[in-house]
Amino acid sequence: ALGVQSAAALHGSMDVVAFAFEPGNLASMRSAVHSARDTGRRVIVFSGSDVDLFDFIEAAEPEGIVGSEGYALVDINAVHNVGSSESAAQNARPELQEAVRRVLPGSLVMGYTTLRSDEAQGDAFERQWGQLSREELVGDPTMGKYVAAMTE
Repeated sequence: ALGVQSAAALHGSMDVVAFAFEPGNLASMRSAVHSARDTGRRVIVFSGSDVDLFDFIEAAEPEGIVGSEGYALVDINAVHNVGSSESAAQNARPELQEAVRRVLPGSLVMGYTTLRSDEAQGDAFERQWGQLSREELVGDPTMGKYVAAMTE
């Protein structure tokens, strides 16, 4: 979400509003999804684990904000970390596998990686990434016009 918010602020091309959720808490996810839906934004940026992505899909699909015409889902890292949307579906709880298969194809999946194949440099990047604060990752949640960012 930080990258989307930073780019929006830098270029003035769009405003972003963030909705936090508590990882592993479906009620918290439902609350964030309802808030995102109520903004009327059509681009949803999700940043969290694959398990949280499954909760997001469970909460968001019935609300019509994913897997629906006129909406776009951007996933940061969750699907990238498991390899593909089908891998994600296979990792989902059995009752969510079909929903994951409906929602993820056609979504934009982004992930970070280092340009170096050197393991030590990759480890250093992971350490630095892991030391970023929530505020550095999420950015300013007071902006808002087009994009709803779902973040842990």
